[in-house]
Amino acid sequence: MAGTTAIAGLDGHSASISVSAKNKDADKFIMDFLTSADYSGKLYLDAPLSLPGVYRGLKGCSDYFYRKADKEVGAMSPMFLGGLTARAMKLKAELPVKGIEVVEAYPKLMAKRLALPSAQYKKEKKYIPEIASIVAEYFQLNLPNLSSWHEVDAILALCIGLLPDLKAYGDPNEGLIYG
Repeated sequence: MAGTTAIAGLDGHSASISVSAKNKDADKFIMDFLTSADYSGKLYLDAPLSLPGVYRGLKGCSDYFYRKADKEVGAMSPMFLGGLTARAMKLKAELPVKGIEVVEAYPKLMAKRLALPSAQYKKEKKYIPEIASIVAEYFQLNLPNLSSWHEVDAILALCIGLLPDLKAYGDPNEGLIYG
């Protein structure tokens, strides 16, 4: 309901951004977007898609807060993100019926890969055009004007799917993070 959900799409070399409206259901926004676009393929989602393995009795998993992948990449605990995690897991359960595979992406990994200036990335909004320019040049993309860091992260999650050497972190039984 916060109006911070952003979806990046790609048509050839041109990226687009759609943003949920404040005080509107972001999950419905995502489902409507994917349905109206007649989308099939992969959705790279910047949200935890699983809980720590201890909750499923996975052998070797004893941490109640972090998955192996979270520790490897320095991500927040899915438990701390509570409602976001639950909503993302629900999408992951519902979307395969529509032919959409949901992949957990971590935009911060792409920011590191691109060596985005840490003094600028996710700091003041005035840095967004410069960050977007670096991403656009690296991936040879036409990007729309981005107005928030949520939109930048949506573009970075999209770009994770463009990587020829997609790297997975964590344990496949517990949940992987890609970047």
